[in-house]
Amino acid sequence: MPVAGSDVRRLVERVDEPTLIVVDNCEHLIDACADAIDELIASCQHLHVLATSREPLHLPGEVVYPLSPLSLTAGNAGRSVAAELFIERARAAAPAVVLDDTAAVEALCARLDGLPLAIELAASRLDAFSMAEIAARLHEVIARPTRRGRSSARHGTIDAAIRWSHDRLVAQDRQLFARLSVFAGSFDRVAAEAVCADERLSVMEVSARLTSLVDKSLVAATRTEFGVRFRLLHLLATFAAARLDELGDGEEVRRRYARYYLTMAFASTPVLEGGTDPTIVARLGEEDANFNAVLDHGRRTGEVRTSRKLALALHTYWEESGRLRDGVHWLHELLEPADPTDPMWVATLNVCASYHAMCGMMPQATRLFDTLRGAQSDGGIAIASGSQFALGFESIARGEMGDAIMHFDAAAEMVHDVD
Repeated sequence: MPVAGSDVRRLVERVDEPTLIVVDNCEHLIDACADAIDELIASCQHLHVLATSREPLHLPGEVVYPLSPLSLTAGNAGRSVAAELFIERARAAAPAVVLDDTAAVEALCARLDGLPLAIELAASRLDAFSMAEIAARLHEVIARPTRRGRSSARHGTIDAAIRWSHDRLVAQDRQLFARLSVFAGSFDRVAAEAVCADERLSVMEVSARLTSLVDKSLVAATRTEFGVRFRLLHLLATFAAARLDELGDGEEVRRRYARYYLTMAFASTPVLEGGTDPTIVARLGEEDANFNAVLDHGRRTGEVRTSRKLALALHTYWEESGRLRDGVHWLHELLEPADPTDPMWVATLNVCASYHAMCGMMPQATRLFDTLRGAQSDGGIAIASGSQFALGFESIARGEMGDAIMHFDAAAEMVHDVD
């Protein structure tokens, strides 16, 4: 309950020496708590207040100490703080369980983002599940209500804890929170505005609501050398993704998401090739998780042409950043379903075959080049010259320099008038 004015006055009258008052869980009565604490501080020079809340009180003189998730970095004992908490709670819940696979514990804690409540819930289930079962069914396991009678309802499951905060958001905050779930890894403010804004949520509202979600500890903000990056912890993103589907605009948001990163990749190619920005590789590296998410989404949903376009746009970045193996993985994945009459498929095959040769994977490269020779496409000069260029790489890999020159000359002649 909020503190009444008479209660505040009586409390202040009793404070005649340095005193600390702890006010816990302010977020569900944020305005009332802020007003009461402001009156207390203003009325008594000896008083200090420690308030816990999922968002700042925004009072004069307030100092905010953000509480980050538990560290996932191994300490002197060879285990992270997160793993230590998991092991401690597991022993309390199931003393007979032996946890000798530290790597498995660390991996599980990483999937839980180092969140203490999630770690405690997962560890407490070891009385009924094995470590392997918890890892395989993680979200189901931590969504089960706890049997500990003294746990509050909102701390009984991770879903309940997140919902406690989510249900107290205004409608625009809930809408943006759901839409931000499409991002994988981190993103910047420009990306959030481009992907999440529409006729129902303006660019200015996206920017303002993003700040609001950071204040409420639902979005994490980290400053990097290129500016502020935002991200949703994995468990929060999973919860938000379910809300996105409930709102019914997930398909359009995901379409804008794919279009944004496809446009970014295409725009970066001339910068990479021109060498005009020495930071471009590092800046694109911050988007790896988002690029991979778009590539994977297109492959899984049948929108493979979008993924192929993105892979072709990224191939210069993969080369410049030393990520040829990433390119090999994605290009090979995107060759299915095969369509030798589709120029986009042939272009993907061109780069995929070249990458295998460049990585020294010659048995696989040979099969791809044989397929390339049999592919017939009316994709025009770009595709035809690309095929000749790829075959030139094959010749280099085999040490057949005469054939390489022949293929490169053929490619050069094709593009002489246009490139």
